[in-house]
Amino acid sequence: MSTVEFEQTALPVGEFNYSRIVLSDNNVEHWLNRSKVIDTNLDSKEIRAGLEKRWTKDSPVYLLLTGMPHRDTPIVLQHHNDEVWFRNLKIRRLD
Repeated sequence: MSTVEFEQTALPVGEFNYSRIVLSDNNVEHWLNRSKVIDTNLDSKEIRAGLEKRWTKDSPVYLLLTGMPHRDTPIVLQHHNDEVWFRNLKIRRLD
């Protein structure tokens, strides 16, 4: 999905977006306001190329992201130096 399509899916500033992330084995889906915006595999060439572009291959972060199995992991909520609000967070294991 292009940046323009993503921005059209996001709600205006001041409104809450609905987001759902599903990880099944190494497949990741991200849904934003009930529209699928990402559907990829963590082992894909595109993901690997993005990691290599951002970090050198001997970087601890690169080695961590490419070398470890994707199992239980901490959840991190990100913001970009702006005020951010989260509500109704639910995390569950899908067996």
